[in-house]
Amino acid sequence: MAEDLQGLLERINRDGVEKARAEADAIVADAKAKAADIVRRANEEAEAARAAAKVDAENYSRRAAETVRNAARDVVLGVKDAVTALFEKALAENVDKALADEGVVADLAAEAVKGLVGPMDVAVPPKLLPALKAKLASRGDVRVVLDEALDAGFSVTLEGGRVEHSFTTPQVMSVDYIVASLPALVFGEPPAISSAAFAELCAGVGGFDPGAPGGEAWRDLETQLRNAMAAARGGAKYARPARGCSIHWRDRVAACFQEEDVAKRDEMLDRVWWDAAGELTSPSDPLGKGALATYAVRLRIAERRARISPEAGDAAFDALTAATKPQVAASSGLTE
Repeated sequence: MAEDLQGLLERINRDGVEKARAEADAIVADAKAKAADIVRRANEEAEAARAAAKVDAENYSRRAAETVRNAARDVVLGVKDAVTALFEKALAENVDKALADEGVVADLAAEAVKGLVGPMDVAVPPKLLPALKAKLASRGDVRVVLDEALDAGFSVTLEGGRVEHSFTTPQVMSVDYIVASLPALVFGEPPAISSAAFAELCAGVGGFDPGAPGGEAWRDLETQLRNAMAAARGGAKYARPARGCSIHWRDRVAACFQEEDVAKRDEMLDRVWWDAAGELTSPSDPLGKGALATYAVRLRIAERRARISPEAGDAAFDALTAATKPQVAASSGLTE
């Protein structure tokens, strides 16, 4: 009997110890899980705090950079008028000096009337009259006349009163100054000036039409480019007569049509036109009317490319489908 009682006590004690151990293990496991969860949440909160701090730092950096840019712009704008005035004064002094030189003006006049068919008048100031009469003596259709209102330079007037060339200080300086002060054009970037504003700037430049820049030279070069496009599309029979036949530009256009993506091909063709416009600027006269012609052509390209966007394309497509929807419905016998 005593042995049975002892065994029962031992079993009860063992079961109690095991139960207590199991409960203790469960408590420890639960504590570990809660601790791990606390650590995880703490890490997540710390990571979120770091991310927020990084965003705040980047925003602050951008705002600081923008503030610096605005400050720099304000400084530039503040000195622009003074710099412009100095440049204009220096340019005017150089132009005055050049157009008062007998040899320079005589050579300019000889070049200006070359290729023109008279009769024509070349008006000059009193001090330049003898030099120009001597220089142009061989041209029987040219009459050198006195213009006492001029201090320097000359002007060429064709029969009927049309001024073909004006090499007076205001005219020469205006072209040089306009070209030098125009904002730079970068292919693929929106222009900083509109065609209307450009035309207004050039309003006083004689012999230059912003609507038809480059004259016959550009018309001929553009005809060559369009003929190359027609040939690349298999329509060489539609080619138009042109004086020139540049293999370089023909090959440039042909290379564009190797591109299957229509949008990329259009961009490549615009680049060809952009580069071709550079031929209108004479290397010997980088600030002359040829530079204005180059700028006018490139400005039109820049404006056209600035209007190209997915949003504009979607809007155009929606307008087109909306316009054709009634016609489709009518032809199919369906009505809304």
